[in-house]
Amino acid sequence: MNIKYFKLAVVAAYLVASSVAFAGPGHEHGSDDHSQEHTHGGGGEDLHDKSAEELFTSLEGTVEKVTAAVNSRELGKLHDLTGDISHLVSHIAEKVSADKQVRVTGSIHNILAITSELHLAADKNDQATAEQKLKRLQGMMAVLKGQLA
Repeated sequence: MNIKYFKLAVVAAYLVASSVAFAGPGHEHGSDDHSQEHTHGGGGEDLHDKSAEELFTSLEGTVEKVTAAVNSRELGKLHDLTGDISHLVSHIAEKVSADKQVRVTGSIHNILAITSELHLAADKNDQATAEQKLKRLQGMMAVLKGQLA
């Protein structure tokens, strides 16, 4: 096997594995069918009707809630919030133009991985790790914002 293809396979495997959120004890993670109309976050709006910029604004609001939860040591709130982040970023990936697709998709995979790690830290009630993952999430949000501009 050519080393170039091997490296590509390893990166692809990492991206797939990092985008999967693992359910801890007492949690269940179902799959969303994104082909059907649905809402999220109680806003009553179909996310499929929103632009990437509108979805990013919603994502920023959710990250602000995550920040508040971590700062107030209320890690129990992160279960739903991390799910909201995963859901929103999946829709952003659907909405970006072809010229931005590769970079945005890479950032989204990083956000999904960080969100999964943040979720696990919350499940373990690990405040220090949650704070560390929050900083990484905030950094990736800045990167994603620049890519969407």
